[in-house]
Amino acid sequence: PYVYYQVYVNGSANLYVPGNTSADVTGLSPSTRYVFTVVAGDTWGNPSPLSNAVTVTTPAGDPNDTTPPTAPINLWANDGGCGEVWLFWMQSTDNVDPQSEIRYDVYINGTLEPTAAMFGSGQTIFYVTADGHYTFEVVAVDAAGNASAPAITSADLVLCDF
Repeated sequence: PYVYYQVYVNGSANLYVPGNTSADVTGLSPSTRYVFTVVAGDTWGNPSPLSNAVTVTTPAGDPNDTTPPTAPINLWANDGGCGEVWLFWMQSTDNVDPQSEIRYDVYINGTLEPTAAMFGSGQTIFYVTADGHYTFEVVAVDAAGNASAPAITSADLVLCDF
């Protein structure tokens, strides 16, 4: 049978992991305490009880790094159909961190979308759950927690009727 895992961060669903017993959770802030739990599920959607909690505090960022990365540029959204959305942008640069270590936080209509966060990439994919007009913001964050100005775009999306 097929097994999937849902990772929870501070009680909120954060990451869906199909068939893997490890995951990279992105979008965490420096010097912050997080509580992780996991629920397993099978092919038929039967969930397991919640796992034991693991508490982690992320390391502090460089206190001398106070300059944010440059803002992502040329952000655009591609409607992949049936609620699938692809975002693309030109990557930011930072005075301390290489591009591969810059995190990109994605906000949908002003709300952080934890499943869409990326490290060192100029694209992400996620799914919306309703028809409508969406505003997307992408913010670059360096290892010290400095955040860039947002790149902003919008799109009208329609879900599929099956």
